[in-house]
Amino acid sequence: MMEENEVIDWVAEFFAKHNYAVTKEKDVHGYKVDMLAEKNKEKYFIECKGDTYLRSHEIHVMVGQIVSEMHEVGPNIHYGLAMPFSLATYLKEFGVEGIKALRLHFFVIGQGDLWKGEVFCLDTKGTISFIQALRKSPEEAGFDLFSLRKKSI
Repeated sequence: MMEENEVIDWVAEFFAKHNYAVTKEKDVHGYKVDMLAEKNKEKYFIECKGDTYLRSHEIHVMVGQIVSEMHEVGPNIHYGLAMPFSLATYLKEFGVEGIKALRLHFFVIGQGDLWKGEVFCLDTKGTISFIQALRKSPEEAGFDLFSLRKKSI
């Protein structure tokens, strides 16, 4: 099991390694976003969840939270959801058209001996491919994470 604070820490470390300034629990337009990562004019607003409950409901809550925080738009403004792989497997139930419309990014945190703590950054296109792989099998989706992640952010 991975708690929400662990997800936040892994993703914050990921952004810091890519030279982003990271603010946790940032007040944004009257809401608290779990994390804001900024570099130059690039901004990532990220909502995070752990897998304590392992329910697809948690992802629905995250989507609602991030949508309520979408006050800025533009080519350098990004919104994302971060979660452990075990929770990300529930994405197979999601329609990809909504993810496209929202231009969501997903940050999947690896678990287990092989990928523990590794953050896989998926842009919208990579997220859709990941969901399609999940519909086949979680194992296949796990392997696809390596090829789908963005090499730079």
